[in-house]
Amino acid sequence: MSDPEVYASEVFDGDSRSKAIVALTPIRAGDLTAEHVGRQLGFHDARIQANIPGEIKRVEHHDGPKPSVSIWFRYLAPVLGSSKRDDYMRVAPWFELQLVETLKA
Repeated sequence: MSDPEVYASEVFDGDSRSKAIVALTPIRAGDLTAEHVGRQLGFHDARIQANIPGEIKRVEHHDGPKPSVSIWFRYLAPVLGSSKRDDYMRVAPWFELQLVETLKA
């Protein structure tokens, strides 16, 4: 895992947008472990032009002819009027994600 990059960003909490200082740390899916559960991944919703955090709920590594990583997460901000929701993705171990930490809101 490399050093985080720090940015001023606009974040969406479901009701409004606000400015925040965030640290983004690139990480490959294959490097995620149970220690990352509870941390946040960053997602961008192009429909509403907002950055939305997703809390990692579970990580599972799959061996096989096509290795992969399953990641379960919960969007922390309601998206387009819906309540917080759980989601899932299964990606290649080399797929790059961003761990997000809000340093100052």
